[in-house]
Amino acid sequence: MVKHLSLLIIILLVIINAKLQAQDIRLRAPSGYNYIYNEPHFTKGMEGSPYLDDWQSADILLKNGKTISGLMVRYNVYTKEMLYKDNGKTYIIGTPDSISEIKFSDKIFIYKEYKNNKKGEKCYFEVFVNGKASLLNKYEIEIIFATYNTTFAVGNKNDRLFLKQQLYLQKGDQLMALNKNKLLEFLYDKKDKVSYYIDKNKLSVKNKEDIIKILVYYNQLQ
Repeated sequence: MVKHLSLLIIILLVIINAKLQAQDIRLRAPSGYNYIYNEPHFTKGMEGSPYLDDWQSADILLKNGKTISGLMVRYNVYTKEMLYKDNGKTYIIGTPDSISEIKFSDKIFIYKEYKNNKKGEKCYFEVFVNGKASLLNKYEIEIIFATYNTTFAVGNKNDRLFLKQQLYLQKGDQLMALNKNKLLEFLYDKKDKVSYYIDKNKLSVKNKEDIIKILVYYNQLQ
């Protein structure tokens, strides 16, 4: 009886240790660690790239408080997938909802839901301004098809991947595509002060850099 009990305890300890090791591996690697990435197929001769940038070192901050540092990461705008390298293989971060933010040396990305034709979708946004009022940027890839006319020998012979950007404003739970004509309405609680700041500094609500200045100023107001 004692032998059987001892054997049972040993087996339980082995199982617990194996589970702890498996959890440790999952904690050290991003969610979706085993999602192997396959390059998207594009027509031969297509111009442009589906990627925002080349591989860059980044830190991934998880919502559970842990940080995965120094991964080589790049964003595939076309598939809306964040990729990373490990041991010579490329993986997709499979559960981006577990991520608080991805910090590159020159930019920060978050993963959020937004409305697309009244339908809820999720994707990565670059954070331009973070605060009570935030400015986010959503990247998209549009395929522009060849326009070559053989009769007149004019136009582009190749399809092209064209990078597009759409700015979004966020305040609290409200997230909306930026309507430059309604920026002051979005900042209604400090509208007079913001309007004076814009006029004084000759800023334009149609210029991205000026919008960043406006929101930074707004976030500093008490």
